[in-house]
Amino acid sequence: MEQKLFNGEVIIRQDGCYTRAHFFRHQETGQRALLVGMMHGGDPECFAAIKELLSECDCVLYEGSASSDNRQNGGCENCAGSCAENPGDISADAVPGERIECAKHCSKTCGECSGRDANNEPAPAMALMQIFFIAAPRHLGLSLESDFFDYHAAGWKSAEGPFIARMRDDEEFRKELLAQLMAPAISKERQNEICLHLLEAITRIAEREFSRKDFMESFAFLWSDGETVEAFQSILGAMRDEIVFDVFDETVRHKNPNMIGIKFGAAHIAHQRQLLERRGYVIERSIEIKQFLL
Repeated sequence: MEQKLFNGEVIIRQDGCYTRAHFFRHQETGQRALLVGMMHGGDPECFAAIKELLSECDCVLYEGSASSDNRQNGGCENCAGSCAENPGDISADAVPGERIECAKHCSKTCGECSGRDANNEPAPAMALMQIFFIAAPRHLGLSLESDFFDYHAAGWKSAEGPFIARMRDDEEFRKELLAQLMAPAISKERQNEICLHLLEAITRIAEREFSRKDFMESFAFLWSDGETVEAFQSILGAMRDEIVFDVFDETVRHKNPNMIGIKFGAAHIAHQRQLLERRGYVIERSIEIKQFLL
């Protein structure tokens, strides 16, 4: 049995979860580009394989930003604090974009959270998604990508500097974007379905009865729905991709690398493929990368 999500960029099979990497070459200049789709938690073998692929690149553009101690700002260590304090950080597995401020819904470290507030009221669907995508990988023992990549290595650069700077400096833009994320164009019925599903999943995580197979079933439940995918793509996905390729164009102009790599969440890859093709790049081959075993 096989299920494909995000236009085939995430593949769920009986033995595990896979993403894809695509090799491009510019039809005029011959310059090569490597587009690697990934999830931000996986087995060590997955990240070792991606690291080896990217070692061929002269420049690598990556999602989010990195702190001075090389931790990628893509996962929340203590959602009750850092989500609210660091509004420019990126979390791409949960809601593909801005971290949701879930402090009001969670008084504990992620992974112990019930998804309900002090009055036992459930958090909104989007905050539950944020909590779930932090708690589940931690419970399942999935490795974090930041343990395997040196984001301060020569040639490595955040592809989202302009977006992160605007989120930090433009309060009106930030508030408007967060408001859209907390009230996306998803039917009330679908949001209720998401809430019920995730509340049950979060409870099972707390009871240590949640497996990798359960994680993939929940992932598919959320992202096999076209309404949900389109809502987030229209709010944030397409905008972030366009910004990434502004940075890509600038890097190509100033660095002229023989091969440039882009390492990004798999939800973005189908659109980013289109953006590469519009710039004259032609795909030569694609491979699958096993993110983790079930």
